[in-house]
Amino acid sequence: MEGEGKEEEVGEEQESEEEDDEQQVAKERRKRKEFEVFVGGLDKDAAEEDLRKVFSEVGEVVEIRLMMNAQTQKNKGFAFIRYATVEQAKRACTELKNPQVNGKVCGISPSQDNDTLFLGNICKTWTKEALREKLKSFSIDNIEDLTLVEDPENEGMNRGIAFIEFSARSDAMNAYKRLQKRDVVLGTDRTAKVSFAETFVDPDEEVMAQIGAGSHSKL
Repeated sequence: MEGEGKEEEVGEEQESEEEDDEQQVAKERRKRKEFEVFVGGLDKDAAEEDLRKVFSEVGEVVEIRLMMNAQTQKNKGFAFIRYATVEQAKRACTELKNPQVNGKVCGISPSQDNDTLFLGNICKTWTKEALREKLKSFSIDNIEDLTLVEDPENEGMNRGIAFIEFSARSDAMNAYKRLQKRDVVLGTDRTAKVSFAETFVDPDEEVMAQIGAGSHSKL
């Protein structure tokens, strides 16, 4: 009986550590997102060079993710631009409100995670390809980008968590509904965790700000 109690304690400790790890990874991701802007309404023939020419006017562009259609070989009408600093990303949103790229006026906004899902309880020996194949078995194959978070301390291993980006909020919502079902297991003995990346936040920051300064106990 005593042994069972200890096992339960160890299990709870492990779960608590995993949750802390997940919070930290989500927090880091949000910080990275602050360096990015979202550009929509692009001309389908616009190329990376066209975007770089326009968006370099307000700062140093370090990465451009132009979402492509595999069938047509043209872009899907939107892209993510990453700047060297958060200030430059903010400046892009204020100074380039209606930028013209390749002859077409576009829209720009801060990059958000409202089309991205967070996944937890993934087998730590799985590769990105293995996870993608497993998701296909649940009829989730319209993924725009998949990030399996690597474990820096163990080569070839992941941290049991991933982010899945979709091209539309509706696709993310459909995948979210499917992944919430109890039969979704990703190589472990536990049901997969799923949430929208935008809502996976550190309670110390967002929730406590809403509750007010009266209480500071961690949720």
